[in-house]
Amino acid sequence: MADLSGLTALITGAGGGIGAAMAETFAAAGARLALVDIVDCGGLAARLGEGHRSDLLDLLDPEAIARTVAAIGRDRGIDILINNAGLGIVAPAEEQSVADWHGLASGEANGSCLIASAYNLSDTRAGADHCASLARFGGELPGCES
Repeated sequence: MADLSGLTALITGAGGGIGAAMAETFAAAGARLALVDIVDCGGLAARLGEGHRSDLLDLLDPEAIARTVAAIGRDRGIDILINNAGLGIVAPAEEQSVADWHGLASGEANGSCLIASAYNLSDTRAGADHCASLARFGGELPGCES
């Protein structure tokens, strides 16, 4: 990965899995991190060293998103947005309804859209202006091993 020294990366869904792995990679490349998730990322931020922050954030709450993105931007600017947070249903696919999947898809899309909009509409972007959005859906399919 390129040298990211002096850049701030806002990573959603940083509380585990892909988000935590990206946080480790970006920190190793020198980026300052703003880690957000519905679960506490404070331990990860501390483990990765000084200069990182963590915020609890529900990506289905537009007001909280606007406040949090603005606060991160005021504190350090935002150069990179990694829209990684995802939703999942922990149940076999055959036990899930169409309504379950519609709710999942809606929540996934709305959360990504809300944080990207807050980032794009804010005057807190630092200038490097990089954004990546990941999307995935969870569920166990019949015959697939976990």
